[in-house]
Amino acid sequence: MWALLPIALCLTSVCGEPHSLRYYYTAMYSNNTLPTFSHVGMLDDVQITRYDSERPHNRPTQPWMGEALKPDEWESETVKLSERQKLYLANVKIAMRRSNINTGLNVFQYMSGCQLLEDGSVRGFRSYAFNGRDLLSFDMETLTWVASSPIARLTKEKWDRNGPENLYKKTYSESICVNWLRKYLHLQQEALDSTVKPKVTVRALKMVNSLGHRLVCLVTGFYTRDVRVTWRHEGQDVPETTNTGIIPNHDSTYQITSYHDTSPPHSKDAYCCHVQHSSFPEGKTVVCRDAVLWTPGKIAALCVCGVLLLVISIVALIVFIWRKRYRLRSLSCKNTGSEQSSSSSGSSQESLPPLQEFDKLMTSPDDSSTSSSCSVQP
Repeated sequence: MWALLPIALCLTSVCGEPHSLRYYYTAMYSNNTLPTFSHVGMLDDVQITRYDSERPHNRPTQPWMGEALKPDEWESETVKLSERQKLYLANVKIAMRRSNINTGLNVFQYMSGCQLLEDGSVRGFRSYAFNGRDLLSFDMETLTWVASSPIARLTKEKWDRNGPENLYKKTYSESICVNWLRKYLHLQQEALDSTVKPKVTVRALKMVNSLGHRLVCLVTGFYTRDVRVTWRHEGQDVPETTNTGIIPNHDSTYQITSYHDTSPPHSKDAYCCHVQHSSFPEGKTVVCRDAVLWTPGKIAALCVCGVLLLVISIVALIVFIWRKRYRLRSLSCKNTGSEQSSSSSGSSQESLPPLQEFDKLMTSPDDSSTSSSCSVQP
């Protein structure tokens, strides 16, 4: 059924801009804390799924995403991710051993996904990293792996010899993954009713030691992503402006903030913020004479409130860390007795898979040519 989605999506203008579906796996290991693992699914710039060692359940993070899978399918993905959690926590230790690292916080990451471009073409990507540095990436054209680190060369050589598996990875990334991408875009569009009008707010900040103003235009809550925000003075576009760029909101919509500084003899009332979006056929203009004037006194009050909130957050963080360390010390004390009794009988305490080379461990159970073609995680 989802094979028909490309036509439907193009009819609703989704194909007019690039879209991507990415999955991020992150495993962290330190001698001082419990190992942690997280898996995050991203549709464009919006998080749609999450699984982590604190809450080991694969779950939707957008209301409309809950419809993407049936309850038993969500549970099936949870089972797969629980296995991957063991896999990637083992990979951290393997990468540490290969890099001759014994201490500190170490991070092993994997990113995979696909992208649907403006012209309807697709591309896939897969890459591994350790402690912020690239390890391996997959070349979809040559069906070979590119090693960016000496500790990954043996892995590259082994994986390059597995032609059928590499062909499947290309097919998965450029076909199955793209089908899921189109399905999620369709669900997102239905939930957002194709387009959502932005809310436009204009403020004027009184500049210290100056008679001018900083004009601020906040445009938020819009969908689709494409938007153009300009400042106008007496009907003409003003070139000297800055903006934050388009930023995702938590609810699949977007926001952008644009700034312009004025100076005498130009009055702030002569400026306006103009927004062009698909939800506004003729555009929308907000005149600065209706703007809220923010004086230095108001700004100072906000700064004081911000400092108070920061102090409260720091105190809460300290309490959280203290409680977590207390729990870890308690667990350590409990485990000491069991380790001593086990060591006396000669048994091993290693609960993770044997420290084989990560070229074996990095191949996930459901990421092979023998797995179901309907698997969600690429």
